[in-house]
Amino acid sequence: MSKITEERTIKQSVTVAWKCDVCGVRTSDEEQYEQEWHTFNEIHQGWGNNSIDSYEYYDVCSVDCFIKLLQERIPDLMEYADRGAEIADMPAKFAQKLLDRLLSLRG
Repeated sequence: MSKITEERTIKQSVTVAWKCDVCGVRTSDEEQYEQEWHTFNEIHQGWGNNSIDSYEYYDVCSVDCFIKLLQERIPDLMEYADRGAEIADMPAKFAQKLLDRLLSLRG
């Protein structure tokens, strides 16, 4: 048996920058991204076996953007709070309490 070979070019996606999902600021500095940015997800079980489709991933560049995104996303998640809704590895109800506390501290 003889091998038949040919040269091929393989394309793949490579991350070249990150964009904040709230304010749109961009960085291409991997060290800054890893040390200063926060990456998290959101999920709920309200769709049964299709709940995998509810996964969302977010990148935020600051605490202020994190708080803004929580304010935006938690109301939608509360519909699924009793069925395992989570954001940033927190149950939705806990995330709502945390957000309320953060906002009260801001004055």
